[in-house]
Amino acid sequence: MIREVKEILLPWLSGQVLPAWPVLADYDALARRWVEEIVAARRHRTTGRLIGDAWREEQPTLTAIPPRVLATVAGADDAVPSPPCTTVIDLEQHRRGERVQVRDLAKYEVAL
Repeated sequence: MIREVKEILLPWLSGQVLPAWPVLADYDALARRWVEEIVAARRHRTTGRLIGDAWREEQPTLTAIPPRVLATVAGADDAVPSPPCTTVIDLEQHRRGERVQVRDLAKYEVAL
């Protein structure tokens, strides 16, 4: 990805007209235009399909990134609490192929 930005986006960007005082939104708009005009029009080396066609086909199957993951990536680990675990599964039993007993976590909670 870094090579893509260095060798393709930056040279393309240097030929674009920027406002006198560009803001982040200006660069965002240019990046979106680059994706639409340059990236989406390329053919995938393996499949031979147009990148834009594959992207449009795949988009409906994508799901949103959970907020807790985004918070972790942003460095705010405690910003969005993880949902509490409600069950306990004996993984060793599962690995041995035995019937796994799923138990409610509340049975293991100890009153403080």
